[in-house]
Amino acid sequence: MKRLICISIFALSLVACNNEESKQPLDLENEIISSETAVDPTLFGEWKGNIEIPNSPLEIIVSLNEKTGALSVPIQSISDLQAESLQFNGNKFEMTIMFKNQKIEIDGTVQKGQIEGTFTQNGSTFPISLSHVEQELVAKETYEMVDVAVEGGKLKAALQLPTDTPKALAIIVAGSGPTNKDGNAMGMTTNSYKMLAEGLAEKGIASLRYDKRGIGDNTSLMNDPTALTIDDFANDVASIVQYAQNDLRFSEVHIIGHSEGALLASIAAQQQPVESIILLAGAGRTIDEVILEQLSAQLPPSLLEESQSIFSTLKLGQTVDSFNDELQSLFAKTAQPYLISWLKYNPVTELENANTKKYVLQGTTDLQVSIGDAEKLGNVADEVIIIEEMNHLLKKAPLNRVENLATYTNAELPLHPDVLPIIVGLIE
Repeated sequence: MKRLICISIFALSLVACNNEESKQPLDLENEIISSETAVDPTLFGEWKGNIEIPNSPLEIIVSLNEKTGALSVPIQSISDLQAESLQFNGNKFEMTIMFKNQKIEIDGTVQKGQIEGTFTQNGSTFPISLSHVEQELVAKETYEMVDVAVEGGKLKAALQLPTDTPKALAIIVAGSGPTNKDGNAMGMTTNSYKMLAEGLAEKGIASLRYDKRGIGDNTSLMNDPTALTIDDFANDVASIVQYAQNDLRFSEVHIIGHSEGALLASIAAQQQPVESIILLAGAGRTIDEVILEQLSAQLPPSLLEESQSIFSTLKLGQTVDSFNDELQSLFAKTAQPYLISWLKYNPVTELENANTKKYVLQGTTDLQVSIGDAEKLGNVADEVIIIEEMNHLLKKAPLNRVENLATYTNAELPLHPDVLPIIVGLIE
């Protein structure tokens, strides 16, 4: 089956424990087990590669030495999850990690500078292929981390400051799914938000961006995924706005909302006053309409009809227990309460109710949101700007589907050359 590219997919897979837990090394003196076969010293060091999840390879880093082992997942802001047990046998190793009451098992064999093995979590096993990497100097981060009071605790956010004293601050609100502060998620590495924040700083505009509630730095803010609603995300945005308003360095606060974040920006702007909201690739229809349009090009008629039926039930506020396994990634039982909360919102109505300056930016090669969506939002916005050859990830891309989707895993590809100057102009 083709990969479903939908802005609504909300699947949490590998997430970190809180920072306190993940950064405290364990005493593994008694947990290291070696066989009588001499341990191959080439196993030791740092190894980088992918968990080969079908259609969604996930980059990981495995660190091994004589006494400890650790796992990092950069795209999900997970650092140094320490092993509870580590066994060596010649050129092989087996490592076990426990977090959030889940067992992760990693095993591998080193040969000719490569580790081939498997990664197992929750009963699912995937192959891994890792390459030895030389230790590199880690680039100094160009932002400072701040704590924002939100429902349930503190949300950690990256405050990116320009060299000169800023006047304006923009809050960058991510799209759907487990997206981190740089704009990356499992199977998608774009660095779009990182590039946007750094570009704004170069133009004298500060920004705040953050790992969404439930992932990375903010994993601890979500204890029960089934209880999460879109209102939780919108309330987080409103809390960040309030935090920024209380910082006397900034006389203006703007919200830049991307994809689902565009809707969150409209909702939050009704709760807290802002100078403007800028909607990037935001839908202009209820989410079921958008998803069904996307699915119409990917699913056979029978599955499309079943998807329509499921949405009809969800719109009544009821969950669906039984459906085709091919639709699991979209309608997983744990994601249905969130979808129900999302379906109640009409993006045009929410934008209309936001009492501030409102701008809509839309690309012509976006495979997920159409020009028609921008036109609908434009009926209640101050201005609609269409950017030629910009896709959903704010990158320059052709309309060809294969070439367009290739940008979803190209972290080095810069932003579309027009998007940053336009946003700066709207803020200034």
